[in-house]
Amino acid sequence: MNKCLIIVLVYVLMLGSKKPFSQQSEAALASPTKKEMVQEAIDLAQDKNMVLGNDWGLGHLVFFYGGTTKNHSGISKIECKDCIVLSYEEFPKCDVLQEERELKIYYCENSAKE
Repeated sequence: MNKCLIIVLVYVLMLGSKKPFSQQSEAALASPTKKEMVQEAIDLAQDKNMVLGNDWGLGHLVFFYGGTTKNHSGISKIECKDCIVLSYEEFPKCDVLQEERELKIYYCENSAKE
């Protein structure tokens, strides 16, 4: 076996991590602000048993932090009623629940986009 592979395997076994990424890798995947916003949107959607709509570029983070979404590959199309939306786009017909820089969490009672 390659020495590097052995070192990596020993390192992983010593950590005993259940997550596929270390805390350092997780921090590198998303800034704390974005991570907190994604987690908050997931929690809101799960607590209220609602669909989570999100920008395509945020779909991988939604999956990583335990959420479910249809917008993770392909064209991003957010069309939902009575849902939580995590987006950099504006949704003027929806209520802003939380905002951090340009990223917003919305509650959309009616259609998110018309």
